[in-house]
Formats: sequence, structure tokens, C-alpha cells
Amino acid sequence: MGKTDPCYAYAFRYRSGVLSMRPPPAPPRQPKLRHRLSALLAMFVLLSTAGIWLVSSNAGLRCSAALLTRASGGAITLTGIQGRLLGKLHVQTFTLKRSGLNISASDVELDWRPAALLQGKLELTRLTARTVEIISAKSPLPTDLRPPLAFTIEHLAIASLRTFSAAGGTANISTTELTASLNGDGNRYVLKALNTRLEYGRLSAPGDMAATHPY
Repeated sequence: MGKTDPCYAYAFRYRSGVLSMRPPPAPPRQPKLRHRLSALLAMFVLLSTAGIWLVSSNAGLRCSAALLTRASGGAITLTGIQGRLLGKLHVQTFTLKRSGLNISASDVELDWRPAALLQGKLELTRLTARTVEIISAKSPLPTDLRPPLAFTIEHLAIASLRTFSAAGGTANISTTELTASLNGDGNRYVLKALNTRLEYGRLSAPGDMAATHPY
């Protein structure tokens, strides 16, 4: 007998005294779920690899800085970045420009505990800078100064800090050798172990301030 056309192939079965004809069962289809799971797994591995590269390498840190500058519309710029996002890092220059506010810093070093973010906290073990200059137009303070999350700066050190009311003007405050620790729980800011040298002498004092008016 010649090869039967699959369209006319039938299976003969005898059931309850009746001879019936049924087409043979269709061959199993190739499961699509396996391909989808494989694609999802490959995407997960790719994203995980990219994420690890982003947070654990110097190239990833520079890429993150470029994304930050782009997301801020150029208001934040960083140059000379070294280190990694999940550890100690150094920034040669940092600049923040907003309406009525200009902050610039040089030789900034930062070290922190990334795991604290899982508890909704930002913990900096060290934040230092060689120079910090703040130009801020005189304006009333906002009624709410609460930070987006609780934070701690265990060791804050600034070799030279100056504040101005206008660019090119005389400094309102000029300090050197500033060291302190600072934390904010969302309700209050607490400054501990402040020690700095002013034009008229050395100042050592703690301080605290409420995060909302009247402070």
C-alpha cells in the first residue's frame, strides 16, 4: 500500500458494536512556554549584569554621573569621578546650579553604607571636601525643610567653606577646618561635635533645628 495522505489517515476503533473512524492524534506542538521562559531568563541575566557593572565599576559610576547630569537638565555636573557607586568615590568638582542658588565643591570624597537604603536611610560614613562655595540670594526659608529620607553623616570635614549673597561679592561666612557630624530623622536636624575656625577665633558647639517652620 502506498503512502497515505495524512489528510485521509484514520484510526479504526470498535466501540459498543460500532466501527468508528477517527483521525490520528495530532503531533505535539513545540511548547512556546519554554522559549518564553528562556527569553525572560536571558533578559534577567543581561539586566543583572548591566546593573552589577553600573554599581561596581568606575565606568559604571561615570555613566551614572552622566545620567544624573542629563536628568537634572545640566543643573548638576560632576568631573574627575573615581571609585564605584557601591563604595568610596572621589569627585574632582561638583556643581549645582538652580534659581537663586549655586553650590560648587572641589575634591569631594564620599563613603557610605548602601545596605542602609533597604531600611529607608542614607548613611554616609565620610563626606569631605577641600573647598565649598555657596552663592544664595537672600530669600525667606521655605516652611518645610524635611529631607526625602532620614540620613546620617558620621564624619563631615570641609577645609574651606564660604557663603555669598551674590557672585563676586564679599563672603558672608568664611570658615576653615570645619568638622562635624550631622543627622536628620525627618523631623529635626542635629549637628554634633561642630568644630571650625572663623575669622575671629575657633568655634566648637552642637546644634539642632526643626525641619518645619518655625524651626
